[in-house]
Amino acid sequence: MDGPGIGGIGEIGGPAGGPVRVAVLSSFPPEVCGIGEYAAQQARRLERDGHTVDRIPLDALRWGGWTRAAVADVEARLSRADRAILHYQVGLFLDKTRWPRVRRFTVPHAALRRLCRRVPHLEVVVHESSWKVWRGTGERLQYPVVRAFFAAAPRLVFHTVAEKEAFEREFRLARPSQVVPHHADFVANTGRTQAQARQALGVPPHERMALCIGFYAPAKGFEDAAERFLALRKAGKLRPAARLRVVTSVREREDAAKQAGLARLVALAASADGAAAGLIVDPRYVGSEEFDDWLMAADLVLLPYRSSFSSGVAARAALLGRPVAARDVGGLGEQVGQDGRTYRTPEELDAILLAALGG
Repeated sequence: MDGPGIGGIGEIGGPAGGPVRVAVLSSFPPEVCGIGEYAAQQARRLERDGHTVDRIPLDALRWGGWTRAAVADVEARLSRADRAILHYQVGLFLDKTRWPRVRRFTVPHAALRRLCRRVPHLEVVVHESSWKVWRGTGERLQYPVVRAFFAAAPRLVFHTVAEKEAFEREFRLARPSQVVPHHADFVANTGRTQAQARQALGVPPHERMALCIGFYAPAKGFEDAAERFLALRKAGKLRPAARLRVVTSVREREDAAKQAGLARLVALAASADGAAAGLIVDPRYVGSEEFDDWLMAADLVLLPYRSSFSSGVAARAALLGRPVAARDVGGLGEQVGQDGRTYRTPEELDAILLAALGG
């Protein structure tokens, strides 16, 4: 197995270092998806470097069906490319034209195994090594299906060493692999300074801001950050200008449980205690430029995640040189940078918030 090399996936060239053809199978904008944004940035970087990129959107397969003809077309496009890249997260690889849910899941993964066998230069970027789309009856059926796909993959790419090691424990597989930092193909979407970003966003220049940003999910732990912030405010330990801002939205609009969770967080911020404390929840999706402006505006980018693999938020904050603090889960400890901090207990989070926002 290859060692955990470091380098951008986009750092490629032909036999003489010249342009090559690259095919990328992934979700892509306008689909609202963090992995799609990652793949789009990778594609743009490759094109800036002079390479030709064939974008193969998963949305067409998901809603049009993983038919024999559609899969053959994908195989041909990947095979023609000098470099073939597949961005993987289990929930993206479904066939919405099929029923029951088992076939929605197994048909695309059978096609993925075929692609791995037929495209020997295929690189699978493992954004998450989770194997569950559904929980409950029959959920264990998903594990061998996903494991068989991973076992067939010619090469795997991970964002952190921690993710790579967790994958090998979970699936008992040691595949040819490489570790590439999450931000390797990222470029800044804003050129503003902190003061300019704050002016654009309407944030007061004197405010001390901790920021949680990204799609809402219970695993993000935004509620945990709010709880500690409110407790510190109640204890009189924060300066008056201290604020905790949460900029978030639910990616899957039909997910009633997440919508309800976000509504509770919004209500907490709107309550007398939340408003007086300086807890601000902005429940909306923001585009790439505004996202980076929020990161630039923050005094601390906070990732209170209860579970995680790696984080695009941490990667973008590192790219922009913003201070990051994260709960020590998954590969986040490798993403906070030399000046970042990790924590495991509420008391350690308190100390981080006090250092950034205290009197």
